[in-house]
Amino acid sequence: MSSIRRRLLVVLLTIMTLGWLIMAITGYLAAKREVEELFDAQLAQSARVLHALVDLQLDEDNIYNRPGGRIQLDYDQPGHLYESRVAFRVLDRSNEVLLQSDSFPKIRTLTTIPGYSDITENSDRWRYFVIHDLKHSVTLEVAQHYQPRDELIADIARQSLLPFIFMLPVMTILIWVGITRGLRPLRTTANDISSRTPATLQAIDQRNVPQEILPLINSLNKLFERLKYAMESERRFTMDAAHELRTPLAAIKTQAQVALRATEGREQVQAVEHIISGVDRASHLVRQLLVLARVDPDASVQEYEKLDLTVLLREVADDIKTAADDKQISFHITAETQGALILGQHQLIDVLIRNLLDNAIRYTPPRGEVLCRVNVTNTHACLTVSDNGPGVSDKGLKRIFDRFHRGIGTGQNGSGLGLSIVKRIAELHDASIETRTRTKADPGFTIAVSFHLLPSVSKG
Repeated sequence: MSSIRRRLLVVLLTIMTLGWLIMAITGYLAAKREVEELFDAQLAQSARVLHALVDLQLDEDNIYNRPGGRIQLDYDQPGHLYESRVAFRVLDRSNEVLLQSDSFPKIRTLTTIPGYSDITENSDRWRYFVIHDLKHSVTLEVAQHYQPRDELIADIARQSLLPFIFMLPVMTILIWVGITRGLRPLRTTANDISSRTPATLQAIDQRNVPQEILPLINSLNKLFERLKYAMESERRFTMDAAHELRTPLAAIKTQAQVALRATEGREQVQAVEHIISGVDRASHLVRQLLVLARVDPDASVQEYEKLDLTVLLREVADDIKTAADDKQISFHITAETQGALILGQHQLIDVLIRNLLDNAIRYTPPRGEVLCRVNVTNTHACLTVSDNGPGVSDKGLKRIFDRFHRGIGTGQNGSGLGLSIVKRIAELHDASIETRTRTKADPGFTIAVSFHLLPSVSKG
């Protein structure tokens, strides 16, 4: 399992190490350049001092009187660790040695170019500085071994590296402690969530929440709100379902008792018929409850397909036409022959149309009329179902989509779930619903569901 604490520690240490390495390399190069400049300046200064002394001796002809003379430089006396050990020699115009120090390197290659140069002899690197004395026709060479320079530069690099090496474990501990303290609000929030019971769905307190995890907390609070609403809806649904099932079951039991006590065959037949009617009502209620239970969860995970709204309407109308014929209801369909293509779930759209038609037939009086239409606009396909039943009052319209709500005084024994299921299926398909009820002089009820057309068939 990935750890934010370890990840932050590695990232911070990596950034610090890279930053230090960049600074160390930059500092090393700068120090090397400055050391070389300093030693070159000392080399030139030593050459010029020596030139002045040699020039004085040449004026007095002391050097010509003893050519090949040697001068021994005493390095045994107390000095500095990085003391520049300088060697020199003086050559005449024939490159014969007039004077040199004992420590001057024994080299075959001679440089006659004035200024600085580097010479390697037997794996030893020397820095040279050459001065030509035109007055006396002599050449003064001053040499300095690279060892003091290299030792000083290496010591500077070592002194820069050691503090970081010693401080790295300390920085690791300090960063770990700092990250642990910084992540403490996360642990507090996690403990708050883990200690909750399934019924504890109130929002998480955001007052002490770090800004970085505030979007996560907001998402969790929204999830808790949805869960709370879903659980409350489930609780109400269970209570309402139990209440609604109690009535037909009680009626069935009563009629069964009547049948048992009946002494005449006709009375028994009537009781059994009532029992069958009660079972039909209970079965219808159970079917609607099962449909609602299937539709109520988020159905967006199911696959959608291309559907022809006109074809579906005609298929459902053929299935329930018998119910309309039993009440001698005039059943008319006016639909577009093509172009009413939508994206949806076949089973759910079938349930939606079936509930709309069943609801219209149920509340339309005998020898009434039910009209079904499918209209196509530029962007929508609209399914409209109208009847000339008693209609719905203004107060009833406000609760028409509530579960288990049935119109008062209609004399119908519906489950009160049909339009609730219609609304839920419409929501899952991003469809809109409109309802209209006519006046007493022209009674009836109209409901229209508008679906989005498929982009390929939308009319510009």
